[in-house]
Amino acid sequence: MPETITFPLELVLTPDGFVPELPGSRHTEDGEALLARWKENRCKELYHLGQRERPEGLSPSVLYLYTVAEAFFRALTSLPELELLRERARALLCEEETARLLQAVPFVIGAEYVNRAWLEGLFLRLNEVFSEEIGAYSGTVAFYLAEQSQRLRVPERVFFHIVESREEEFPFAFLATYATEGKNGQISHVPLQYALTEYKHEREKLLELLACLNRAAEVSPLIGAFMESGELFHPLKLTAEETFQLLKHAEEFEQAGILCRVPNWWRKRNAAVSLSISLGGKKPSMVGFSALVEVQPELAVDGIPLTRDEIQDLLAQTEGLALLKGRWVEVDHQRLRTLLEQMQGVPDSVTLMDALRMELGKPQAEESCIIVVNIGSDCMGILVDGVDKMVDVSRDSILPMPTQNPQKLISGMCSLPDGGTLLILDCGLLLHE
Repeated sequence: MPETITFPLELVLTPDGFVPELPGSRHTEDGEALLARWKENRCKELYHLGQRERPEGLSPSVLYLYTVAEAFFRALTSLPELELLRERARALLCEEETARLLQAVPFVIGAEYVNRAWLEGLFLRLNEVFSEEIGAYSGTVAFYLAEQSQRLRVPERVFFHIVESREEEFPFAFLATYATEGKNGQISHVPLQYALTEYKHEREKLLELLACLNRAAEVSPLIGAFMESGELFHPLKLTAEETFQLLKHAEEFEQAGILCRVPNWWRKRNAAVSLSISLGGKKPSMVGFSALVEVQPELAVDGIPLTRDEIQDLLAQTEGLALLKGRWVEVDHQRLRTLLEQMQGVPDSVTLMDALRMELGKPQAEESCIIVVNIGSDCMGILVDGVDKMVDVSRDSILPMPTQNPQKLISGMCSLPDGGTLLILDCGLLLHE
C-alpha cells in the first residue's frame, strides 16, 4: 500500500533557513495553494505547523523542522513570565536542547548548514511570528495558545527551587518564588511571601496566582503541609528524606504548571544506580568471530563503579537519597535487587559475534552473516542480520556528505526509487576506526 502523504511539500535546508518546494509527483491544486502560502511567509507557516499534532508521512527534512518548531514552543511555554511579557517574551535555545537538535540532523541536502547559529536564527524568526501574533491579540496568552493548540499551555508564574546546602542535618534548601513585573517593566523572581504584600488589596489576583499550589498539594502531602503551616512562603531547610519526597514529584508539579529548578544530577537521572557491562578486559587467545571475549559487569552511579560493600550499604538504608562518594544516590531497593540479579546472570565470557550484538543492543539471531570487504591488503567484517533487498546504485548518483556532519564514517548518500535514502560507508575509514 503506498504511503499516505498528508503534507505534500519538501522543505530544503539552506544557509539562512529553508525553502519550500513541491515535488513534481505531488502537483495538485491544493499542493500549489499550500506552496504559495509557504513561499509568502515560510516561518509563519512553520510556526503554525509546530502547533499542530505531528502530520503523517513527513519527509526527513520536514520532520526535522517540525522538531525544531516543537522545541521552540517548549522553550516559549517554559517561561513563567510569558503572560507578563507577551510580545516581549523570547524563547531561547538551551545547551541541552541545542545538543539534541544538532544530534538529530537527518542526512538530507543542506544538513551541513545546521549549527547553533542556524538554529538560533530560526528561533529568532519564530519569536518574531509569536510577537506579531500576540501583539495583535486582545486576550491573554493562555487564551491565544488554547485557540491555537490543545497541547500548549502557559505555565504558572510560580517556581519551586531545590538546591544543595552544606549543612549536614539539612543538606538541601527549598524556596518558592514567583515572577512579577517591576515599575520599569523588568521581570524579576522574588520569594512567594512578597505576593501577600503585592496583592493585599487584590484578592482575586492573589487567589489566581496561588491556585496552582492547591494542585501541587494534591500531588505532594509535604507541599500541603507547608501550605497549611504557612512555611511555603518562606525559605526552608530540607532533610534528604523531605527532598526526595519533592524531587520524585517534580514532573507532576510541572504538569500542574509550576516550573521546578532542581539539581542537574536528578534532572539527568544521574543519581540512579545502573548496570554497565565492559567487554574485552583481556585480549582473546584467538582472532575470529567465534573467539571468546571477557565480560565484566558492574553497578555504577553516574559512571562511578560501586563495590559490593557499597551496594549492601545502600540496601541497608531506607529508600530515598543517600550520600555516597560525594554524590547523591537514589536508594531504590527493588531496583537494586533487580540489577543484582541481572548482574549475576551475566556470563563470564561471550563470543566476539555476541559481543558485537551487545554493543549494538541487538538480540541474538540465527540467520546472520558477516560480509567481508577487501580493501587493498586488508579486510574487514560487517555484521548483517538479514538482507531485505539489493539495490544497484550508479556512482554518478552518489552525492558527497557534508564535511561538517558528525557522522564521519558516512562518505556519501543517494536517493532510492522508493523515496528512501542510501548512506555510503567509507570502508577505509571504518576499518581503521
